[in-house]
Amino acid sequence: MKQSSLLTLIFAATFLFLAVGISALAVTDPVESNYTLTALEMVQSGDWISPQIYGIYWYDKPIFLYWLLSLSYSVFGATDFASRLPAVLFGAMSCTLAAWFALRQTQRTATAVLFAAMTATSLAVWLISRSVITDQPLFFFSGATLFFAFIGLTEAKKNYVIAAYVMAAGAVLTKGPVGLVLPGLFLLLFAIIQRNAAYAKRLFPPVGIALFLLLVLSWYGPMYRLHGQDFIDGFLGFNNVVRATVSEHPKDNVWYYYLVLVPVSLLPWTGPCLYGLWKRRRRDDTYVFMAVWAIGTILFYSLMATKYPTYAYIANWPLLYLGAWAIDSFHQEDRHRLWLIVIIPALLFGLLFAALNFFTSKAPFPVDGLLLLTIFIAIMAFLILLAWWQKAYIALPILITAMTAVTYLIVTFQVLIPFYQYRSAQSLTTAPITGQAYFFEEYRTSYPYYTGKTAIWTSAGKSDKNSTQKRDAVWAKKYLYPKEEEASVINRLQNHQDLTLIVPRSQYQNYLASNFAPLTRETAHVAPTISLRRRHSQKGNIMKNLIHTLCDYHEPGVFNPWSEYDEQCDIGPAAPDIRCRQLRDYLEPRLHRARILLIAEAAGYQGCRFTGIPITCERMLLDAHKQISSSIILGRQGERTSRPDCTFMTSRPQQDKGMNEPTDTYVWGAIVDNGLDPKDVLLWNIFPFHPHKKSPFSNRTPSDAELAAGLSYAKALLHLCRPDIRVAAIGRKSAETLEAAGISAQSMRHPANGGASLFRKQFSRFSL
Repeated sequence: MKQSSLLTLIFAATFLFLAVGISALAVTDPVESNYTLTALEMVQSGDWISPQIYGIYWYDKPIFLYWLLSLSYSVFGATDFASRLPAVLFGAMSCTLAAWFALRQTQRTATAVLFAAMTATSLAVWLISRSVITDQPLFFFSGATLFFAFIGLTEAKKNYVIAAYVMAAGAVLTKGPVGLVLPGLFLLLFAIIQRNAAYAKRLFPPVGIALFLLLVLSWYGPMYRLHGQDFIDGFLGFNNVVRATVSEHPKDNVWYYYLVLVPVSLLPWTGPCLYGLWKRRRRDDTYVFMAVWAIGTILFYSLMATKYPTYAYIANWPLLYLGAWAIDSFHQEDRHRLWLIVIIPALLFGLLFAALNFFTSKAPFPVDGLLLLTIFIAIMAFLILLAWWQKAYIALPILITAMTAVTYLIVTFQVLIPFYQYRSAQSLTTAPITGQAYFFEEYRTSYPYYTGKTAIWTSAGKSDKNSTQKRDAVWAKKYLYPKEEEASVINRLQNHQDLTLIVPRSQYQNYLASNFAPLTRETAHVAPTISLRRRHSQKGNIMKNLIHTLCDYHEPGVFNPWSEYDEQCDIGPAAPDIRCRQLRDYLEPRLHRARILLIAEAAGYQGCRFTGIPITCERMLLDAHKQISSSIILGRQGERTSRPDCTFMTSRPQQDKGMNEPTDTYVWGAIVDNGLDPKDVLLWNIFPFHPHKKSPFSNRTPSDAELAAGLSYAKALLHLCRPDIRVAAIGRKSAETLEAAGISAQSMRHPANGGASLFRKQFSRFSL
């Protein structure tokens, strides 16, 4: 195959691999959203020179990533796909560059393909090539700078050194001075260690330096002209010097930080990479250059005060190359034991993903079952060990690459998509936010990015984020989002200004202890991490309105538990009021919180007819039930409304303990057995009233007209629930009615008439 065809194929394959699922990966906080909002403001303002965020000039990073994002938004719109496309492109370009360099240096197609495959499937490259940060373009430009410079120095090819300066300009426009300083330092050390003065002389071609200055000053020059000392102080002073001398994350400031992080970032290829660095050491140019690059990067960033996971990312380039080189030598030398260096880290890496199946159930965001992933990894592990045992070494890199690639794809859809949603404020776009939005303690930049609306940060008293994180107060300069002091927001609430306070779950206890809590109330839960709180409504109690609406329904052959009194069956005239109170106390802690809504068919005479609570019977409220207590339903003991001496009560248990309904037992039992918080599940009936035959102690199927009437109450209830609530329909009538109304609901078998076992299985899967 021609070199150009091979490289084109590698680019296409790696691009498609890295691009899978990116359109569903929400922009996360706190890092990605800063880049996306800045780029979006660039497009909207038409100013493609001076980066702005919240309408304020800021100098956090150079311009290149903002240009990439702005171009992407101009073509594709401000979508998640457009946000992640530049990183994917540079990820694929990096893999192609890897293949080109390996092919040129070794003349072996297998090594070139292996280097590209190892690059694409290494943990750090896979993650960062899909992230909205500067590091993937920097990775490409830094790699290209050093690869081109190495060829230019060792082969005396001036054009390659000039090309290296052009790539260094790209790095400086992406990340700042480090894009030149670090490669230049490595190249000088390489020349010194090899004691080759010619290498040092070739480092400074006038044409290359001129092109570098021309490209770099095309942006840095106008920025200095427009912003002067503010730009120098903000970019070079704060975002470079301060980062190097003052730790932004003191808890991470340990000497071994990158000694742990870099090997992890290389998985599943850590074994051959470290083997290639240690066991293959020699004085030839290639090894020395790669060793200086890898070790020098780790040492350089270890000396910096601020540690960050991606800072030493460029060290992966030489280590992956040495790893591909080592694997190729393994194959040639047929060394049985050395192949364990390749497969052991890979299998441990696979085992790590297989273990996700046992931990994601406790994740604060929904995750589908990962049993299929576990089975797949087990099969691949068996095949890898079999290939090693049979000395089919040529198959091992292929099997490891396939195992890793497929694992990444599964994890993308089943874990990363909900996790990114968890780390984003995207879900707030559909939240019932009224008035000005305020973030309590933790600001989410993705909110103004997705909504186009301004949000304001506030806190409890004089909360100091830098103090709680034990970092220097100088880092307060980093946060440019709009702020408002507690006293000012309290004054707005006391003056009945309509506003919404958004409280992350991590700050919930702080919120309860703050001065905001007495002045606000919970209105909705949106996404796994965000609860919405706003001032008390002056428009009446929505709970009271809902119950009043229910009380207004009256039709022949239907009993309304909340407004009708049956002298034969009810304990007294106060029975409807008791049932209203019980419904209110049941709904109040669940509305705006529940994440699951179960809708059955209609109220029955053994259940809601006497309790006023859907799918709930009297014995549960009276603590006479074997499994379900009143505390998990009402938080208190309920009251009986059925008349013990009712002529329709023919059994002694009914007379002594109240009514009992098997369906209610099945449903509440499923909630408890699956370990759910009872307040996270809301029960309802598509026809909330009791349709009966001639006898009040009978049930009948609601008519179409009754179902249509009941649907309006279900819609009203859904309007009060959190937007992301998941709905399930119990029984055919409920499912058909909801489907006809265009309401998405999971259909479940009714537990009556032999359907209990299937219902339990369906509910168990649904509740995950």
